Amino acid sequence: MSVSKKYDCIVLGLGAMGSSAAYQLSKRKKKVLGIEQFTCAHDKGSSHGETRLIRKAYFEHPDYVPLLERSYELWKELEQVVGKKLLHETGLIILGEKNQSPVLAGVKQSSEKYKIPIQIWDRNTIQKLFPQAHVPENYEGIFEKTGGYLEVENCVRAFCEAALQLGADLRFEEKILGWKKIGSEFEVTTSKGKYFAEKILLTAGPWTASFLKGLEKYFKVHRAPLFWFESKGDFRKENGVPCYAFDTEEGFFYGFTEKDGMIKIALHLPLQEVMTMDGVERKVTFEDEKPVVNFVKKYLKGISPEPKKSALCFYTMSPDTHFILDEIPDKPGGYFGGGFSGHGFKFSSLIGEVLADWVCEGNTRHPVEFLKMKRFKREL
Repeated sequence: MSVSKKYDCIVLGLGAMGSSAAYQLSKRKKKVLGIEQFTCAHDKGSSHGETRLIRKAYFEHPDYVPLLERSYELWKELEQVVGKKLLHETGLIILGEKNQSPVLAGVKQSSEKYKIPIQIWDRNTIQKLFPQAHVPENYEGIFEKTGGYLEVENCVRAFCEAALQLGADLRFEEKILGWKKIGSEFEVTTSKGKYFAEKILLTAGPWTASFLKGLEKYFKVHRAPLFWFESKGDFRKENGVPCYAFDTEEGFFYGFTEKDGMIKIALHLPLQEVMTMDGVERKVTFEDEKPVVNFVKKYLKGISPEPKKSALCFYTMSPDTHFILDEIPDKPGGYFGGGFSGHGFKFSSLIGEVLADWVCEGNTRHPVEFLKMKRFKREL
């Protein structure tokens, strides 16, 4: 086992958040070490599955909107850096029961507060502009032109590529065995050596709880299956088809435009809790696919109702489904990001900047106070 030189900061985990942070730190000329137990852009955690939705009129909470505005800026900046298209603004239509859907109400609230342009489509307009949908009588839709999707694995690869170009030391297929603070510095032990740094960032996705002793209850991991269906050609983005989501009685389902004759569709719902990621079963079951198949049959046209392939992602859920960004308790100079609860990827460009701000400046200009652990202070 070798002993490495000392770094300004070590990043534990190089999924979306960690690779973004490594890039942002490298931009600031920090000596950065990033460690990942799997390969770059692997399919073992939460940052895979080809695509993720992105949108600004955020129904989950209006306080996310300023963060999204900056996220969009940073995604476009990253595209320029690596010379690759990552963000596709196809537009996004969200459908639900008129005057009843909490999702539509949340979209309208965020739009009104931050003046995000949206269009309200009645049922006739939906049938005209999005004829691929079966629209119940009492439904309406909200269309956001700036909505669309990100290419997940390519985004992670882009962060890593940009970080490497700026001098970051990124180590893959190296398992993290533990970390601790000794005096004023951090020591990280891996399967290949010991490393030291003045600061540390923990961005371990579904492995977060195993590295934050005493905070395990704030990071519950759940299965989240994804499915791809064969298309008859009616969902091509080249024909102006947007991404889409349905707030239904059966759950919140979302889908994408066609790629290589296939359409990805999933249910946004944390399923069974995963007690440990060691040796976790990654198979998708018939019970997993049943609600998505039923959704396709009931609400969409021109799609073969049986999935052609599937994948398993993991949601790391916080108690209130909002992200947790903060300093590691009793470890000054250590910071973490976790509990992204199935809706964090689109923010990863911004999360990396926030974490880098904390490492370099001790504070950030971005309004992330509502995401700190103090909101759980009655429990701590």
